[in-house]
Amino acid sequence: MTVFFGLVLIWSSTWIAIKTGLDYFPPFFAIGIRFCIAGPILLAIMRLRGIPIPWGRRHQPVYAAIALLSFVISFGVVYWGEQYVTSGLAAVLFATLPLFTGLVSLLIAHGERWRWLRWFGAAVSLAGIVVIHSGDLELVHPLAPLAALVILLGPMATAFSTVLSKHKSREIHPLAMAGIPITYGGVIDMGIWFAFERHRPLVWEAPGIASLAYLTLIGSVVTFAGYYWLLQHMEVGRINLVAYCTPVMALAIGFFLGGETVTVAILGGAALVISGVVLAGRRG
Repeated sequence: MTVFFGLVLIWSSTWIAIKTGLDYFPPFFAIGIRFCIAGPILLAIMRLRGIPIPWGRRHQPVYAAIALLSFVISFGVVYWGEQYVTSGLAAVLFATLPLFTGLVSLLIAHGERWRWLRWFGAAVSLAGIVVIHSGDLELVHPLAPLAALVILLGPMATAFSTVLSKHKSREIHPLAMAGIPITYGGVIDMGIWFAFERHRPLVWEAPGIASLAYLTLIGSVVTFAGYYWLLQHMEVGRINLVAYCTPVMALAIGFFLGGETVTVAILGGAALVISGVVLAGRRG
């Protein structure tokens, strides 16, 4: 449980750290640097501990799929979206991850059949998203309504990655399951930065550098090692309990520490989204 609660605390704080870093670096540069450093660190830890790194050809499609889904698409839309919405709102939208994970597990991995309560929970969460968009998000930024929808692609992509990772978790060491896809994803992210964002300035000032360091060492090395360790020792549904707690803490951190605006629509929509996720996760 120590690992579980540690993940909740750290991931709750990463949303505001991302938002801070985006004031100094373009999205895919920030992601690329983060993962190009974090991935090799995880692999170096494996080497120092004498753990074989499974580079086998049969594992490469799995690594590539996780890299694209989690560390390019998912993080890419979150970083891009946080340019235009608050960090707390981004965390709330990502809290739909357990719903998407359950649906993907049902459709492609023959997971637990959805009963009426889970469908009802999904409907409540959807209503929360509608409520959030019913508020005047354009007051936050003209692109905020679009950004909020784009961010929802993140939990969708991560859901596929989570189910795939769980399926392969007994074959591949958790540090490798994290380190190799993170490294691949970081290289791809840097390529995207070079292709589309290299004209944007890089501002090497203390807050931006601190954000990169925190997200790389704590928000990536520590959390993803812990996350993939949990995948080996807990059910996917229980791991996704992280999503119940993280958005609430992220909203509070963004409001009290980041000075972010939290409207009535965002609070009401967040309550519905989280309530729906909790209902969907109930058994029986």
